[in-house]
Amino acid sequence: MKVIIIGCGAAGATAAQFARKNDRDAEIKIFEKGVYPEYSKCALPFVVSGELSPESIIEFSEDWFRKADIDLHLNTPVSAIDFENKVIETSDGKEEYDSLIIATGASPFSPVKTEGKTYFLRNMDDAIAIKKEAKNADSAIIIGAGLIGLEAAEALVKRGIDVTVVEFLPEILLTMVDDDVAKIVRGKIEEKVKFLLSNRVTEIRDKGNHMEVTASDEHGKKSILQGDFVIIATGNRSNVQLTKRLVGEKGIAVDERCETSIKGVYAAGDCTQYRDILGNIIPVGLGSVAVRQGKVAG
Repeated sequence: MKVIIIGCGAAGATAAQFARKNDRDAEIKIFEKGVYPEYSKCALPFVVSGELSPESIIEFSEDWFRKADIDLHLNTPVSAIDFENKVIETSDGKEEYDSLIIATGASPFSPVKTEGKTYFLRNMDDAIAIKKEAKNADSAIIIGAGLIGLEAAEALVKRGIDVTVVEFLPEILLTMVDDDVAKIVRGKIEEKVKFLLSNRVTEIRDKGNHMEVTASDEHGKKSILQGDFVIIATGNRSNVQLTKRLVGEKGIAVDERCETSIKGVYAAGDCTQYRDILGNIIPVGLGSVAVRQGKVAG
């Protein structure tokens, strides 16, 4: 049995772990486009704040994969999948598989064109770049008041940076908690972070010595904010470019076994969609769910 896994995030690494646990003799290969093995994305804000080093948040080291007899290929993106012939294609050549696990994750989404000192907080390279930028900065603008946006704000406040958060919705965290709870949370942090709510960002401009963000409220009233750099935290989109024939409304469609519509092809993590207890189709977007899906897929 030859198992190929695309992606070495929480879902991919966990799938590899459980594939090895379930079959001691299987040939297992992981192809990861990034240069790091699996690390805790939940800890990225602590890398930004300087409380943790990048090395300290790696959860499955390259040595771990070697000891588990799992062939890890870093910096090796998969460019194509031939589902009929059970073959993937990478920069190193083609690889056949018996079972395929797709764990390609998601990528950050920006509502406007970006330029200059504009960052996301999605991966290790992002966190390292923001930390470097923050060393010589006094102010920052964060677009998006969801969990990532607020965690980024907290990390920057710890570094003594003046932070303004712009949010399109009328309250923070509304995709996660009720309005009453959101108000309580905002009340706890408003003395350290400034908020501009019910405002849609329409433009980000690099002005040379500073960044400028233009936002408008529902009545068309404009606000122009200035900061040393910008972080965009407006959500992610599933990475499904390789698997368009498997895609549902919001990601790769899988069943309760994390199997796709093609037998022997599984998917797990942020690239997938699932039904919640109310029957709504939603993207995954949580590390805890990605790990559980990885266990099932493996």
